[in-house]
Amino acid sequence: MINWITSNWLELFGVVSTIVYLVLSIRQSIWLWPLGALSSAIYIAVYFANKFYADMGLQTYYLIISIYGFMAWLAHKNREGRELAVSRTTARQWLVLGIVTAAIWGALYAILTLLTDSPVPIGDSFTTALAITATWMLTRKMIEQWLVFIVADAVSVALYFTRSMPLTAFLYIIYTTMAVVGYLKWRKELIQR
Repeated sequence: MINWITSNWLELFGVVSTIVYLVLSIRQSIWLWPLGALSSAIYIAVYFANKFYADMGLQTYYLIISIYGFMAWLAHKNREGRELAVSRTTARQWLVLGIVTAAIWGALYAILTLLTDSPVPIGDSFTTALAITATWMLTRKMIEQWLVFIVADAVSVALYFTRSMPLTAFLYIIYTTMAVVGYLKWRKELIQR
């Protein structure tokens, strides 16, 4: 067990920090963003070592979006004097998000198949495209971001098990479960307003 922890300590630390990030996300704490940046930095190294290049790129995006999300939530609070409220995604937003997600998926798939040795280009690019969209939705506190994450996370479980990354697969089982919890909690808040 000690040998396993020694050889997988970075992934283990990434799992723990990401679980805390999820709890903060469900609670709508602004501190989810700095912790998300830390988790992303860790997972850049983990994904690079396991040849999940799109996911590694996603973590770079997460670093950037974490700064943006922190600033957006903070600016709203400073401007409005209250936290950003949970909202619903409009039909027009869904259309735009769907088109953008499909374009990202296609572009990432092309990059992974043409320029890398990725063993799972379709799945890696699909989950990455969904996660990019869902994280942007989180910066706006759109409740449906949880639904997008549920799909991305559930597919990721299978991908990580096939690549012999059981800790990360387990993390994505937790992600999927917590995304359901997050959706229900945010929905309750919307109903009570």
